[in-house]
Amino acid sequence: APDPVQARSLADTLRRTGMSQEDINVMSEAAGVLYRQGAPKVGQSVEWTNPDSGTSGTSTLQSFENKCATLRHVVVTTRRPEPQDFLFRQCQTATGTWILTP
Repeated sequence: APDPVQARSLADTLRRTGMSQEDINVMSEAAGVLYRQGAPKVGQSVEWTNPDSGTSGTSTLQSFENKCATLRHVVVTTRRPEPQDFLFRQCQTATGTWILTP
């Protein structure tokens, strides 16, 4: 399991980009459709927007193997309008929960 401090650091890093917790939730929810149901298709993307903050982005499934999804997120916020690029890995635990992993 990932270290809670590591996960907190990730959330703090994302917030420094100008993303709110709500933005992170919208991004995560949208990206989840790429790997949480059906047969994940590498290369598939989803666009998302948080109308409350104006933050938007595109999430793309980069790879999927051994119940782990690597996702690329390109994000634009009102605070930092230049596109910001992030790569995250989510893995499914034995209980079916998806967690951020290093």
